[in-house]
Amino acid sequence: MGKWHLKEMPAGFDYCNVLRGQGRYNNPILFESKNDGKETRRTYKGHSTDVITDQALGWLKTKESEKKQPFCLMVHYKAVHEPFKSARRFRTLFQNEDLPEPEDLLWPESPQGKNSEELWELYDLKTDPHERFNVYGKPENEDVIKELKGTLKSLQAEFKDTPNAEEVRINSGAIRPKRASRDACSTLGQQEFPS
Repeated sequence: MGKWHLKEMPAGFDYCNVLRGQGRYNNPILFESKNDGKETRRTYKGHSTDVITDQALGWLKTKESEKKQPFCLMVHYKAVHEPFKSARRFRTLFQNEDLPEPEDLLWPESPQGKNSEELWELYDLKTDPHERFNVYGKPENEDVIKELKGTLKSLQAEFKDTPNAEEVRINSGAIRPKRASRDACSTLGQQEFPS
């Protein structure tokens, strides 16, 4: 139930009620499927976290009559994926608080000290729509990778972001990394994979 980052309905479940792909934070559209194989689409009012919680609790209530039957319920939330839209009631929760940033807030995702380029991924969504096979580093994709790196470098310059070369030095502890701005990431994420 909730966000599974799937492009099609989950298989092998008696019941599912999920967001398609990324889904949306507010007034989410959930796709429901039962044992009969029929799929229904419904838009719910409210924040996705509240909606998904309410749907999960509602499903649990239907299980009360089947107390002797074991079951498994998996609940997955869209939060905390960018663009980090919280429910309105939480938007001012800490506005008068001084919350220090953790020291490792902006560190690379791999604390093992990998070169940041080792973590890069590239998917051909035309031949691999489920993003199963990372094609980054394959010789046949050198032109695409070169073009994307050029776009990244331009965006880093435009947004005054840390160049990738400096990120490599992070592992030595010489500098503290700076993440690409949301605008830069969003723009880069919209680049199309050439056919």
